[in-house]
Amino acid sequence: MCFLRRTSMLLLFVLLGACASEEALVPKKQIEQLHWVTFGQSTMPLVLAGNASSDIVLLKLHGGPGASAVQEYQASDWVDDFEQDYVMAYWDQPFAGYSINRRFPSIAELDLAIYRQALVEVVRSINRILPGKKIVFWGQSWGGLVLSDFITEPRLQSLYAGWINESG
Repeated sequence: MCFLRRTSMLLLFVLLGACASEEALVPKKQIEQLHWVTFGQSTMPLVLAGNASSDIVLLKLHGGPGASAVQEYQASDWVDDFEQDYVMAYWDQPFAGYSINRRFPSIAELDLAIYRQALVEVVRSINRILPGKKIVFWGQSWGGLVLSDFITEPRLQSLYAGWINESG
């Protein structure tokens, strides 16, 4: 009887393994890197984390102004679900979060053109670090405003594959 039980268990494991998808059998290559992007008066952190095998990078444009995507990465468990399937890019915009600024601008200097140009530099950095990936923007609140400004600029539309605007 013991032989029959062992044979049945072995057969069950073989059948279950045959039913599993090929994707489930291949471990996902993980990435977790910190990069610094320089633009004008700011040196901005860019954290890349998640499934390096994915061809999609979800670039988080945080709320604020003044909030931090990097702090979201450090403190939030909900992003783990996205990191299983995609590379998440957490970028602290100029004058926000962990960005290092040589000087803080006046209110008159804070216009969306600064953020648009900084975002171009971030996209270029991601393309250098992870060539061939499709970038999808994910804007939230203030980040949604930055996103809306960016995607309505015709000359920049070749820099991304898609966008999500969450409450922006």
